Amino acid sequence: MKMRRLFSFFIAVLGIGSIYAQTVQEHDTIMLQEVVLNKETGSTKLKTLSLKGPCYHPDNLNAAQEIITLVSGLPEGYLENITFTFNRNNNPAKAGSTFKDTKLELVFFEVDEDNQPGQEIYAETKIIPLKEDFIGQLAIDVSTLNIKVEKNIFVGVKRLEASTEKSGVSVDCLCSGQDKYFTFIRADEASPWSRRWECAAIRVDVTVAVQR
Repeated sequence: MKMRRLFSFFIAVLGIGSIYAQTVQEHDTIMLQEVVLNKETGSTKLKTLSLKGPCYHPDNLNAAQEIITLVSGLPEGYLENITFTFNRNNNPAKAGSTFKDTKLELVFFEVDEDNQPGQEIYAETKIIPLKEDFIGQLAIDVSTLNIKVEKNIFVGVKRLEASTEKSGVSVDCLCSGQDKYFTFIRADEASPWSRRWECAAIRVDVTVAVQR
């Protein structure tokens, strides 16, 4: 009888432990997939699409004032956050370093036929200040811009100084995937867009707020 009670207690403890482990696992999965927010418009969730690859290289925007990448497969919603990686090859202690304090402007464009850049999406100007010793990822909150996306959009940056052969900043790019990604540059607003073949895509995370 005593052994039977001990066995029943052991089974009960195992059952509780299993339920607890299952709850933690499900909670972790939810946290990894989405972040739930409560806004004035109702309950929304954030979904992030990341352009990543097996290798990256820095593009120093030589001879380019603007660089943009097509981000496809986005859910319908409003842009919440954009994350770039800047100056990964920067070594501030190295003599002759060309990096300097820089200001970039965040830009968005519609998508025309054949995945070409369309009209610029004008919103509140978003300036990205970068110090000469900055290295790494930078997340930019764009939730106040109220830019709606349905499937795809061109995202990129614009140098606020004139285009030159050398730039004081670099942005991380995917080094492969030219067959499926589309990246364009132009020297100024009056110049036509051209493919930036050496940059398959800007390394970027795009987060969208989606209505639940």
